[in-house]
Amino acid sequence: MPSSYPATVLESVSLVSFLDLIIHSHAPPSTLVVCSTREDFLQMLLSVCRTIERAVPLTSEDCENPVSKNSLLSPTIHLLATSRTINLAFTPTLTSLRAYLAIYESPVDPTNPGTTFSRPGKRTPILGILNMLEVHRGTSDFSAQGISRTFASAVDAAARNNLQLLVNEIPRSEGPDEGENQIQYSEGEPWSEQIPLLCGSLRFGEDQKIWAGRTVEMRQVPARWCRFRTLDELKETN
Repeated sequence: MPSSYPATVLESVSLVSFLDLIIHSHAPPSTLVVCSTREDFLQMLLSVCRTIERAVPLTSEDCENPVSKNSLLSPTIHLLATSRTINLAFTPTLTSLRAYLAIYESPVDPTNPGTTFSRPGKRTPILGILNMLEVHRGTSDFSAQGISRTFASAVDAAARNNLQLLVNEIPRSEGPDEGENQIQYSEGEPWSEQIPLLCGSLRFGEDQKIWAGRTVEMRQVPARWCRFRTLDELKETN
């Protein structure tokens, strides 16, 4: 049975904005799947928060209440860690992500054990996935064929449990520095990258940056099931 909520891929949404969206827009029970280890996720979150702190000048209000400067520094991390209505899962590999999605069942709402979800007002039960593309990178499934398979599993998991699928990929420049050999996204937009059609495709040329065979733009893969939306567009529809 299809989900009552449209599957969505978010465009140009920062880590801070994505987590705020999950926390303040979800209805219980919701799940956030992070495609990394817990330690790497916390390191990335801390790095982003520190960058925001350096970029935004202090005001008199910040001096009186330092937490107000960045909502993720304390309250949001605490909410994610202690919330009874957001289930956190970490899947650092493609195999673990696919296995998790294949058997996923939405947890029972702890405030109302007799139901599988609730939707007070405009809040939506959510299955959020952060950095799905990243776990494909460096594997033979980094292709339209491989990523399509994972998206199909994610859409199916959301539909089975009547949740809204929200997929967000953090631009590489916002994540931790992984060295000079890391492939960079075009202008920080992961969905504009060219990928091969089939699994197991080979690279050639200088620095192995050119794919052998036909390639497609990344966004064509999820477009089969999902709508691409900005944060403002999603808030308007909700």
